[in-house]
Amino acid sequence: MVAVVLLFSAPSSREEEGRQQRIRRIADEFGLRVQGQKLLVGSFDDVGVRVRDDGDGTVVGSTLLSEPPPGLIVRSEIGAVAVAHALGVKGLSLDHPLDPKLYIRGDFPAEVRELLTQPSLLSCLSELIDAGSQVNLEEGTLEVRSPHGAYLDSLGESLRRATQLARALDQAGDGMWRQAASMYHLSGDATHKLRGTVDGFPVRVQLQHADKPERKTVLSTSFSHLLPADTMIKHASYAVGRAELGDPVLNALLSVKTSDPDALAARICSEHVRGALLEVVHGYEGSFVTATEIHLISPGRLLQRLPHALDSVVALARALNSFDPAT
Repeated sequence: MVAVVLLFSAPSSREEEGRQQRIRRIADEFGLRVQGQKLLVGSFDDVGVRVRDDGDGTVVGSTLLSEPPPGLIVRSEIGAVAVAHALGVKGLSLDHPLDPKLYIRGDFPAEVRELLTQPSLLSCLSELIDAGSQVNLEEGTLEVRSPHGAYLDSLGESLRRATQLARALDQAGDGMWRQAASMYHLSGDATHKLRGTVDGFPVRVQLQHADKPERKTVLSTSFSHLLPADTMIKHASYAVGRAELGDPVLNALLSVKTSDPDALAARICSEHVRGALLEVVHGYEGSFVTATEIHLISPGRLLQRLPHALDSVVALARALNSFDPAT
């Protein structure tokens, strides 16, 4: 359940009696209960809510259930966005029409873009901002301020939009891992670890160093047709070795260590292995292949790209296992 807080400012004392009547009426309308003089509590559409009067519009605050990317800040308040632009503070771009209306920051830009560019989430953000609401998301705390007057005129709509956004954020985060677990029949906590067997290969997915600057997603598997024992294959930017493979493309894009370049070349220079190898090691810089295992590594937490990464790891393992020394 997503916990939601709604805040309102207090009117003058002469309006207090009418205000209390309005609060009781609103509590009844939305199935909430009055707590003290200014607070309403209960649930809206199976989402826990707390409501109180603020005067400048309805502020719906929510603590996300999913784990957002570290350092994540999303602000659409006109003042905050204008100040950031005036000071030349450059935020992240989503390559979307919402960019001029948002200020976005995060410690892992690729992960932030993966999170915020999911269609359902963009749709919720667009709907809120187009309706005149303001969004403030910092780490795991979400606040949505609706236009002045929404408390009396359209509280239900304010609640609906805010809780939809909270759900969309949760689904865009942990939901992608739960979806991958279901698609590939993996088990685990769907937040930090998944494991199982995909197409006959043991697969492990792990979010490592989740709360540290070196936060990364690691997908690993092993294969049975072993490469030379001391093999290490990485992106060319890592100087692990300079073994010549007889393939100018692989020589240029990869750094390779092996005591038997000819045997390794026979295994990885065929067209179907070559493409799958580059997809992992060159496509996800930091990834590597040893004599027995494949490790795909991506900074931050993979979200929308997680199924593609899983497919890439399994495709490479399958290609390596298909080696026929007779050919």
